[in-house]
Amino acid sequence: MREPVDSAPSDASVFGVPPGTTWFMFGGAAVFTAFAALGLALAVSKSDRFSVGLGFVAAVGFGSLATLGLRSFTRLRARIALNETGIWYLPHSGKCTFIPWKDVSNVKADDTGQRLVLTDASKRREIRVEYQLQHFKNVRDSVLAHSAAQIHEHASSLTCFHRTWVNKVIFAVVGSPFLIISWVNYKQGLNGMPLFFPLCFGIMAGIMVVMDPLRGSITSEAVTIEYPGWKRTILFDSITRIAIEDVHSRGNAWAAVVIERKKNGPIKLFRFNEGSVALHDALQTAWINAGQRKEPADRC
Repeated sequence: MREPVDSAPSDASVFGVPPGTTWFMFGGAAVFTAFAALGLALAVSKSDRFSVGLGFVAAVGFGSLATLGLRSFTRLRARIALNETGIWYLPHSGKCTFIPWKDVSNVKADDTGQRLVLTDASKRREIRVEYQLQHFKNVRDSVLAHSAAQIHEHASSLTCFHRTWVNKVIFAVVGSPFLIISWVNYKQGLNGMPLFFPLCFGIMAGIMVVMDPLRGSITSEAVTIEYPGWKRTILFDSITRIAIEDVHSRGNAWAAVVIERKKNGPIKLFRFNEGSVALHDALQTAWINAGQRKEPADRC
């Protein structure tokens, strides 16, 4: 029997992105379009090389951001539906995509793109579940509960996770101009606020780079998080809880794996190349196995 793909059935639960988030993306795209137009006007109307170059850079940069905003606006207007049979992707216009749970062969958490990506065995059907969905936690829990056990078994066997370079690049791009300004002011003999104000911002950005992880390694007894120039080891017997939590900020959403400890505050790990789902499964499995190995010794 052919599975229905034209629309979701009446018994399916439907989830969408809040209209405020969707139109926020559209508003941002409109603002960036205006700045791109101003940059292009500057490049056309001026004759000196600096103004022309600055105008073209502004036009390309803001134009790219405007395009990204419009694409996000279109993508976030889609909805997701699911029931005990499978999951549907319902675009604002066009044909929907349906994948039965039994055909889901891979669940990838694209934390940088802020979405779950589900694919079938043939790789011809793909459904993207955006983190900005209302009640996204319920959707993710249902997806993970219905997905094949071998997906989680593969994830739990991973021992090394690599942090993306997105945050480091952002901090470096933000901090570098302040350090350059501070250096120029120093060479010109300026002191006080013109020197120390940009220097402080540049140093703060550098600290954020050093505090941003490089990778995480899981052993049978602990998880080690490596940073530029230093590392932190967290023993499993000091952990009280491992969970996935969503962090929301200005229309964006990130899935963070939270490690709660007996002492000190929680540690949040996010934006790893392997994804939050795989990281959570691997940490959870290693933590449970470590506790099971420790129990017989405790009884002696």
